[in-house]
Amino acid sequence: MTFGTQIEPARFASTQWLFLRLLAIVYAIAFASLGVQVDGLIGSRGILPAGDFLNAVAQSLSGPTRYMAMPTVFWMNASDGMFRGVSIAGVALAVLLFLGFVERLALVLLFVLYLSLSNVGQDFLSFQWDALLLEAGFLGIFLGRSQVVVWLYRW
Repeated sequence: MTFGTQIEPARFASTQWLFLRLLAIVYAIAFASLGVQVDGLIGSRGILPAGDFLNAVAQSLSGPTRYMAMPTVFWMNASDGMFRGVSIAGVALAVLLFLGFVERLALVLLFVLYLSLSNVGQDFLSFQWDALLLEAGFLGIFLGRSQVVVWLYRW
């Protein structure tokens, strides 16, 4: 026989499930939208070509400093095909996340790919919603491991 209210620790399983699905939808929309525009914005013949931007960064920063100052997968290849490939990979990873397959890996790769695009996107990917997507995506990697992450989302 118990008296009073039963106190149990809060569980966030259903909230976590819903949040990750909605985050996957946001990532899919972001990558799909950017995929359509990437050639005209940061492609080789775009308004602000990312290749030229990376060359300027490489000239001003030497050695491994440039990789830390500008973390992006486009140091390997800044071609138009690579931009389109990253956009397609982002949509595919978002679908995997939505379906619940390899969630943690998908979240890490989505964060890395969007950070890569955000860093070379210059003026086009420097808005608050881009930073917020990166922040939410980074915290999503650790979701389910700690109540601190739940608190950070509230903050």
